[in-house]
Parts: sequence; C-alpha cells; structure tokens
Amino acid sequence: MKTLIFPALVLFILFSSGCGSDCAKLKKECNQSIEKKAKLGDNISEETHFGVTMRDSFVEEIAQESLRSVVEKGLDIKTQLSIGKKQKISIDAKPKIANLKIRPDKTCEHCIRISGTLTGKAGIKIPIFGDQTVPIAGDLSIVAPLSFEPTSEGQTAIKIDLQKAAQFNPNFLSLTLKQIPPTWSRVIANSFSKSAIQTVSSQLKPITVFTFDSPNFGIENLKVAAKEIKTDIKNRTIFVGFSTNLDAQKSGQGLQNRTHLANASNIGIGLDPRILASSASVLMHSGVLSNTYTEEGKSDPAGNVSITMDRFDVGEGKNNVIPVKIGFRYWKVPSDGNCLWADVEAESILSIQGQNLALEIKGFDVTKSSLPKIVVNLAKWTQSGFSATQDRVMTAPLKDLSIEIPGGKKIFLTPKRVNFEKGGIWLEADTSLK
Repeated sequence: MKTLIFPALVLFILFSSGCGSDCAKLKKECNQSIEKKAKLGDNISEETHFGVTMRDSFVEEIAQESLRSVVEKGLDIKTQLSIGKKQKISIDAKPKIANLKIRPDKTCEHCIRISGTLTGKAGIKIPIFGDQTVPIAGDLSIVAPLSFEPTSEGQTAIKIDLQKAAQFNPNFLSLTLKQIPPTWSRVIANSFSKSAIQTVSSQLKPITVFTFDSPNFGIENLKVAAKEIKTDIKNRTIFVGFSTNLDAQKSGQGLQNRTHLANASNIGIGLDPRILASSASVLMHSGVLSNTYTEEGKSDPAGNVSITMDRFDVGEGKNNVIPVKIGFRYWKVPSDGNCLWADVEAESILSIQGQNLALEIKGFDVTKSSLPKIVVNLAKWTQSGFSATQDRVMTAPLKDLSIEIPGGKKIFLTPKRVNFEKGGIWLEADTSLK
C-alpha cells in the first residue's frame, strides 16, 4: 500500500544492505540512467509538442500597419491599359486601404481573408476626356494562405503569402472611379484589377506577421520546427503547432490543436506535458539545472542525492488550479555506504498566482524502493532547490514565450487562465506590446 507523507512528516525509504560493491553498482546505474534520459532525438518528432492559438483581432492589430503598407504598395500602379484594339488609357493609381480586417477563411485550412475599403485618387488620361484626377472608391478582399519558415536566428516566422492570392480569388478588387462616365469607369476598373492581381502575385513577397522564439526550454542544440498551421472560422482564431526533438512519453495522446479561447484572451499557449521529463533530464545533465542535492533538497554539486526524472502526469483541474504528479527516482549514494534508491511522486499543483504561473509541491508518495528501511526527512524538499527546478521546467516554456513583430516590438504575456485540455496544459494570457 502506498504511503503519502506530507512536509511535516518523515518519508521512509528502503535501502539495500550491501556496502561498497552495491554502492558502486548503484552509482553506475544512476549515471547510466542520467545519460539515457538526457539524450535528444536525432530527428524532430511528428507529434505536436507545443502550440500557440491567437485571436484574429489580435493578429489584425499587430499586422495591420505592415500589411497595409505592403498591399498599398502593390496597388500603387502606373501603367497603360489597352482598351479595344487601338485605344490606350494611362493610369496612375495610388489607392489607400481603410478598415483593414483579417479573418480566417474557409478556402483552405490555413487561409485568411484580408478585406478593406479602398480610397485615394487616380490620375487618368482618357481619349477625348484628357487628363483627370478622380477619386477611388471600392473594396478589397484578398484570400491568401498563412505559411511558416525558419529564420537565420533559429526563430520561426509566420507569413501571409500574397503571391498565392490570385490562385484563390482572381477578382479581389471591386473598384469604382468617380467623376467619369460609368461605362469608362467599369472598363478601366476591370483592366486595373487584372493589372493589380498580376502585380500582387508576381512582385509582393510573403509578409512576416510575427516571429516566434522557441519556448524557453533553455536547452542547447534543441531542434524546434513549426509543424502545422490552422485557421478556425467559428472561433476566429489561428493555431500554429510546433515540435521538437525531445523524447515524449509513449503514454497519452499528445497535444492537439485547440482553436478556442476565452472571451477576454488574445492568446493561448499549449504544452504537451509528456516532453517535460525529457526536458528536465537534458537541463539537469547539461548543468543548466541541478540534479544533485543535499538530503535537505538544497541544490549542491557535491550533494549525495541524485535525481532522474520519469514523468509529469497532469490531471483535469478547475478554477485555474491543475493537479500535477511528478515522478522521479531518488538516488542516494553517500560516503558512509548506506546507498539506496526510491521511486517517488511529488504531489503538486500548477496554478495562477497573482499575475504569475507557478508550480507548488505539496507532498511526496513513495511507490517503490530498495531494502531495508531507513528514515529520510524530505520535509524541506517542498521549498527547496528541487522545488524551484521543477517550477522552472514546467512554467518557463509556457509563460516566457517570445513573440516579435515587425518594427522590433515584442509581445509580452500576463497569465490569466490555465487548464488541461486536448492533451496539453493550456495557458491563456493577456497581451501587451513593448
């Protein structure tokens, strides 16, 4: 029967009665376990390990100025339009776009629709009528796919591929030229629209909307790549899924795309908890985080207790509190020869505390151990270097995501809600630009 011991109590751990040779064997097994668990995969997983869901109005807010500038440049056309066999009309149009909107679109699973109102003026030279400057009125409606690509700095850029717009909607302009006869206006508008489509499709490069740094795992040589991008018309959101070469536990379904957000949230970050044990193991082995402790749980390179991580089991929660069970093996190889190991579970909760996401360890449960019994006091381990290490492993990838937009500004997150859903821990946050 399992024995649940909380901080004020004493944890009984069993140890073997062997001396020097058994300790040497135990230490070797510990080192082998550390080495094995700390290996990164050669290839990036096919599963999604973390994801970001954004509201379309938020994407619209951060992308509006750069998108408007590029599209207006593409529509700034000075050309001659052939009307009939011999007649030509010179046009110098400089449309402006007002009320720019970005919305998910059903044309493809990763398409958006860019719409707006056209204003501005056009200089036109028409046979018989001569030179005229006339107001422009109309609507813009472009369907284009979202795409992603790695940057030279190891980030991931999310882009709008305007060059493919003509494939989805060859007639994305509804244009009227005022103050000239309607017949001429329609002819000129149709020819201008065709010329604009050609310009946008052939000359405009994909526009970078924002750039993601990989989540703050803190792991050197970690491979990260975007795996999927999806838009949701009903929820008006955009989801981007990423994967890594961290080793996920075989059990569990893994992270699935989650495209809904609470009404007040602009962004949600999802993390597959199955990769956390691997992440912790790599960080400990590389020295970024400690895997050696004193018997009081204090991080110490000379400590006689080592830790190897097994799993992070996350349960259903409510009211922004999620139960977490952290499984690890406790290896004690002291100089006095009383060597032992024990499989332990740390009963914990992940919650929003003020404006921060935090992990709190409540107690410990021994599930298996070596013989015979020895008394080990883990009362201080709930408020220790070990506790701080686990908090870093679990919360940093969620709350420290870095998102940069053109112009050098960054998006900062304030945690608001946390739950376990669709195979992942999901943190929803308010956003600010700085």
